[in-house]
Amino acid sequence: MKCKREEMFAALRAGTIENYMREKENERIVEQKLCLIKLPTGKIVANDPLMIYEYEPYLITVAPGEYPVYLYIHHIKTDKRVAFAEIRFTDSLPVRFELARTEADKDVVCSPNEYVWYGVDSGTGGFMDESVVQLLKELDSDQNMEYFDAVDDLLEESYVHTYSTANFTPKGAGANVAVFSSGYGDGVYGSYWGYDESGELCCLLTDFQTIFIQEEEAAAEQEKVQQSDCQKQERAEQEPTEDWGKNMIPVSARV
Repeated sequence: MKCKREEMFAALRAGTIENYMREKENERIVEQKLCLIKLPTGKIVANDPLMIYEYEPYLITVAPGEYPVYLYIHHIKTDKRVAFAEIRFTDSLPVRFELARTEADKDVVCSPNEYVWYGVDSGTGGFMDESVVQLLKELDSDQNMEYFDAVDDLLEESYVHTYSTANFTPKGAGANVAVFSSGYGDGVYGSYWGYDESGELCCLLTDFQTIFIQEEEAAAEQEKVQQSDCQKQERAEQEPTEDWGKNMIPVSARV
């Protein structure tokens, strides 16, 4: 069963994403091409490129080559946020999505509104080939600082209120890193494979959750109600009954 968020992903490319916005008159999505990403192994890693915790590639491998990376900038009044980041493998429109998983989370069971994710602690997300992340993994402290400073400088140069981007090739790497602000900042974010009508893989999309849809709001409200009911039950169990204290000895009477 397709959940509302997957329907929203399809609407993003179909040009009807505004149907999922709360204030249509004050919001819009603008597509921005960032770069071509080189994928010499075809194995894709999505992570925080400045605070790398994830080194594993997704289980699905694409044909080695270069693919365009697109960002979808969510304009909210005077605010601009990277709502989605996409590697586009074909020009076909996606109609179905499935969670992108690594070996570590391949068996994690998720409900329609749950997802596996990567963590962000620098307010930045990214895509890179597995060969690049393995190179970064081997950097010593000085090389790591050099890499960090170079990417940070590019992010600073590109900054516009309120997001930044970078396209950087680490020294000695045969491929580049696509870097971009992650929605409203730190958090955990899921990626999804998109398939076209013929069932062919056509994109990889990361959702930075700047658009909160109704079914998720309802689920969050239901969770609050359940928590409140649990708290009431706990308090009721802790409240003294009529017999409470009958066999207790007053402090003044204790020896």
